[in-house]
Amino acid sequence: MPGRRVPSSTARRIPSRIWPASGRRVALRSSVNASCQDNWTVPPGPKWCGRVILALGGMGGMSIFTPPVRTVTVADAVFTAVPQYVLGLLARPAVPVSSPSSPAYADARLRAAEDRVHARGSDRAGIAALPPVAGWRAAHRAVGGDPVRHPCAAEALLRRHAGGGRLPRINSAVDLANALSLESGLPVASMAVAGLDGELTVRPATGTEVFHPLGSPAGTVEAPAPGEVVYADAAGTAHSRHWNWRQGDTVRTVPGTHDLLFTVECAHAGGRAEVSAALAELRTELGPPAGEPLLLDAERRSAPVSFDPLDCLRGRIDALDDRILALLGERVAVVREVARYKSDESAVRAPARVEQVVRRVTALADRHGVPAGLAERLYRLLIEELTELELSHLR
Repeated sequence: MPGRRVPSSTARRIPSRIWPASGRRVALRSSVNASCQDNWTVPPGPKWCGRVILALGGMGGMSIFTPPVRTVTVADAVFTAVPQYVLGLLARPAVPVSSPSSPAYADARLRAAEDRVHARGSDRAGIAALPPVAGWRAAHRAVGGDPVRHPCAAEALLRRHAGGGRLPRINSAVDLANALSLESGLPVASMAVAGLDGELTVRPATGTEVFHPLGSPAGTVEAPAPGEVVYADAAGTAHSRHWNWRQGDTVRTVPGTHDLLFTVECAHAGGRAEVSAALAELRTELGPPAGEPLLLDAERRSAPVSFDPLDCLRGRIDALDDRILALLGERVAVVREVARYKSDESAVRAPARVEQVVRRVTALADRHGVPAGLAERLYRLLIEELTELELSHLR
């Protein structure tokens, strides 16, 4: 069985030893490809499905190499219990996470979100009645959970503000997630994917998983109860308790530069649009190369999530092309209507109108960051093709 190849740009940083996350030592062999670049081939094994720890020879430290693609899945059993569940995903490679003590840190959005919650003045009963929170309470009951003892993450945040309180500041990524959670009423979390071992699945626990509580002393473990919904990886590590009530320490976001997976969830009917809106806000705040948001639901239960910056940006381009083509389709439909009101070829060709359109779009181009020459060439070609379409109605 062939080994997995590590890119040469990464391999040059690897000395001579590599350990999978399990701590098992693995030998490496070197090979030379056609372009004479060094590559390292990692022999496969039953545990080779997640992160690897690179030993930095002579430096006394360690770093994490994260596979560029992760698969995230929601188990069928979750949708059987909660058919309206939606899990939103946003990948952002190399996020610079700053701490409250860093000059780059800012908590303006979180403070504004807290101020709005305080102004609203909801008590616990009012919080429980909010549609996103009520949906999560019903979801927890549907899987045998106790939503009062283990509320969803968004309800827990809102409860802390019911009496005018404020959250402790953690770091820029966590505080952004908390701000969006307060604004939307949805659970929003950031997850450091270097802590994952292989695929991530939202599923009922079997009772064999191991959970490392956030902020607990090293070696502290808990065992989720059978049937409790958790985020779990391929190695059987649970990275949450009671769905999203508490996150595990293994994937916590800390200051530094990390590949982060942001999650936004809803369990109430009609919440899909709210999840999409929160993901769009996240993408705007994080900036490129944040990937295109993904939604998992009863129709699409699994998807690969790439942390390769080029893949993320190409995904954005594909999504923009979808929007461009949808708008182009609308323009073609209007042109077909216009053609009904033209009776001869001169009315169709209308050179004065052509120049008017070209002048307008080239004047607007710079405002949208488009080179004027590119805009002119594109529109002259578009007009030429649509003119032929109009003429076809006269023939």
